[in-house]
Amino acid sequence: MTTLLPIWNRILNCAKGAELQTETKSELELEMSYWNTLPNDTLNHLLYKNLMLVGGYETNADESKFAEALRKTLVSTRGGASDLGSQARVMPFAESGTGVASTDVGDLSWQYPTGGFGAATFVPGVNAHTWQAAACAGMSIGQKGMLVAAKTLALSAIEIFADPKITDAAKLDFTRRVAGRKYESVIPEHEKPRFEYWK
Repeated sequence: MTTLLPIWNRILNCAKGAELQTETKSELELEMSYWNTLPNDTLNHLLYKNLMLVGGYETNADESKFAEALRKTLVSTRGGASDLGSQARVMPFAESGTGVASTDVGDLSWQYPTGGFGAATFVPGVNAHTWQAAACAGMSIGQKGMLVAAKTLALSAIEIFADPKITDAAKLDFTRRVAGRKYESVIPEHEKPRFEYWK
């Protein structure tokens, strides 16, 4: 978004130029505008520490059978499907750059310190936002992953409430990363949010 904002008016002017060239009219309907997620080292390290404490989970025979059948439906996998036991271990901590978001968590992260982590709620090799991911979320594989996430969040929340130094450090990291930049939505004030996505 910090790249888009300085050139936004130029993009709008391109549409106006196309109108003149083609003797037509254009309409702009801006439904969403998500900022990239601003990471927070303090919160990310805290979450990772507690994720390591909670650990992963093992799949039982029925879950493994389901996973293997599901993986046969995959057209391609991101970097190759890892083994099914990968849910049992926590992946190494990865230093976070500015992340992407398909929700408004990115927008919130530019206003408040925000941390994040991932938990294995679907079979290795499955991509998010697919029917395979939804199938995993609706059965015990997804539920086990959600329990890992819930326990990690609960342990982290307890530490944050018990130790004000964590909050202070998270705020300092937030201020350093924002570095004087200001959050600004490109959605016009008169634009109404759309809630009828299912129609």
